[in-house]
Amino acid sequence: MRIRKILTDVEPIEDNSNLYDRLGEIGSFRPKRDSAGQLTNVGKRQHYELGQYTRERYQDFLPSLYAREDFLVESTYMDRTYMSAASQLAGLFPPSGDQVWNENIRWQPIPIFPTETAVMSPYDSCTRLSTDVSTVMQTDSYFLSLNEQYQDLFEYLTNYTGDSITSISGAVTIYDTLYIEDRQNFTLPEWTKSVYPEPLKSITDIAFSLYSFTDELKILSTGPFLNAVIEQFEAYLEDSSSARKYLQFSAHDINVASILNTLGAFDPPVAPPFASTIYIEFREINETNYINVYYKSDGDAEPITIAGCDFDCNFDDFKSLVSNRTITPDQWPHQLDIERLSRQAHMEPHERWHELGCSQVKGIHGLETLGKVQKLGKWIPSLSSKADRQHRELYIEHSHKRQWIDADAPAQSVPKPDIHPRKVGKRQHNELGQYTRERYQDFLPARYAREDFLVESTEVDRTYMSAASQLSGLYPPADDQIWNENIRWQPIPVFTADTAVVGTLSDCTRYWVALSSAMSDDYFVSINEEYAELYEYLTNNSGSDVTSVMSAYQIYDTLYIEDRQNFTLPEWTKSVYPEPLNYFNNLVFALFSWTDELKLLTTGPFFSTIIDEFEASLNGSLTRIYRQFSAHDTNVAAILNTLGAFEPYLAPNFASTLYFELREANETNYVNIYYKNYGDPEPITIAGCDFDCKFDDFKSLLSNRTLTPDEWSLLCG
Repeated sequence: MRIRKILTDVEPIEDNSNLYDRLGEIGSFRPKRDSAGQLTNVGKRQHYELGQYTRERYQDFLPSLYAREDFLVESTYMDRTYMSAASQLAGLFPPSGDQVWNENIRWQPIPIFPTETAVMSPYDSCTRLSTDVSTVMQTDSYFLSLNEQYQDLFEYLTNYTGDSITSISGAVTIYDTLYIEDRQNFTLPEWTKSVYPEPLKSITDIAFSLYSFTDELKILSTGPFLNAVIEQFEAYLEDSSSARKYLQFSAHDINVASILNTLGAFDPPVAPPFASTIYIEFREINETNYINVYYKSDGDAEPITIAGCDFDCNFDDFKSLVSNRTITPDQWPHQLDIERLSRQAHMEPHERWHELGCSQVKGIHGLETLGKVQKLGKWIPSLSSKADRQHRELYIEHSHKRQWIDADAPAQSVPKPDIHPRKVGKRQHNELGQYTRERYQDFLPARYAREDFLVESTEVDRTYMSAASQLSGLYPPADDQIWNENIRWQPIPVFTADTAVVGTLSDCTRYWVALSSAMSDDYFVSINEEYAELYEYLTNNSGSDVTSVMSAYQIYDTLYIEDRQNFTLPEWTKSVYPEPLNYFNNLVFALFSWTDELKLLTTGPFFSTIIDEFEASLNGSLTRIYRQFSAHDTNVAAILNTLGAFEPYLAPNFASTLYFELREANETNYVNIYYKNYGDPEPITIAGCDFDCKFDDFKSLLSNRTLTPDEWSLLCG
């Protein structure tokens, strides 16, 4: 039996994607090494050095330890911007002292979250921004005259590239490709010598002013970003003790140019180089607040003077100067461009909504307008491939809640800030990645490529960090992948999962109503009566009001984490921990998916996603062979419970994992499931099926327990 599939539970960057464009003679020598849109080793080093530069620049300001309360990094939804941010963070927060969790990997995982499309909007979107840019290009006298001026050049490029070049935007594409080829030390075709670097570079420089050429384009391209800057600084003024100290966006050269242009600091226009960065500082001088702006392009950061203000720009003056160019993300127009949506409907689901600048609901509506089928695996017919297999993994990580600091400290009734995976957790997940690599050595390619491989996480620090730690073991760099001899690690993007597929259900009202109803079931009422004396004991000693299975479980969860961290537990816990509290812990993990309705809400979109992806693999419309979700213990338990494989009830351990494999034998497709909790993975038999469960039977058994993410959203309200 062979495996077809497995499922388990602000700076531009150097991008080699244009190496794969069709450009006449260039196409004859382009390499196929890393996937299109990835970061080269040179780019990784550039961003690592940028992180080191930023650390040195703000050594006395930035804390040495990462904490989300102080520090937040966001990225647009592109491989290369995630990889750029991760490489920079490797230089900004190198582990030292007790932060070192692996002597061979001088790196530590720091989460990178998705930024709102409005705040760092890509040009290639389905929104009014792209439409207005096209309108300016086609109607403004300045760009019309440029197009007329360079007609002979456009004809020359058309003749030699095989592409129809009719405007400066087409010329920019040619320059971008030649520039990257040149940086990769390829010998450019003879015909390029008369056009590269000039006049193509000058045209490219001018083109970067296009995206913020008019007042309206300045608002659309930078308004939400300026709003985010102002809100960040005002939050500091309101409460400096709790305000975040550092906010970073990893985006695109277009964003850098547009911000500079909006600030009146982009004349003459010069295309931002790779790893260019804008620093916007909030300073206090003589009890007055000022804005300082620096721009780092090829060398040290240079001061930028905002048009209409001094370099030390009074914060109130700054707000006044940009007031007519500042909008909130909610005010940013998200109108669908149906024509553009149609052209981009082949994109992968995880890219589609973010790249188009659309909400999922609007995107789905747009696709339906185009007559597409609602099933994700069917309405997006990706480029067909001869690939006859797909591997996907669902990887689930444990959750952390409250804690007592020591035996004499009073109980905390309010949850503390999110606890990050410590060194033990990072090692666990790195070892899980190594295990997965060994398990599927003959199946997984040695190189990361987005076409083959996708990792998604819930929007929680610890799940991002867990996924990144696992990837450090799954894809250790080798040979020409090594970009730094002292850091045996390479950046691989971790995207944000759809909340419906693997979420915490915190925003699903219907789920909490159904859970409350389940807790009123006679079974749980009788347990509460049986353990009333225990509840009273816990209430008296913990400071929390313990009246149910759920609240007893919360006490256990806190003590368990404290115990793992080698804290001395309070004396009163000895008679209740680990037993009988562990009983409640195990029971609650079944409670979360106790009824058919709870199973549908907790796992319906997940199983819909599995089925859609496996079907897409079988019909040749999807080339990806591996998909991974980094989520929570509650997700693992609910999936097992829905499959009828969670008895006896046993809470998932840290780094527990479910592997779903799609296999083929004798021209029949089967689903195999393995559960790795303690030790090696154990085979899971689905209720009503054999271990080798025919894919059609698998679909039939789950037919009344699957929901599309859109259907889930409607049910949750």
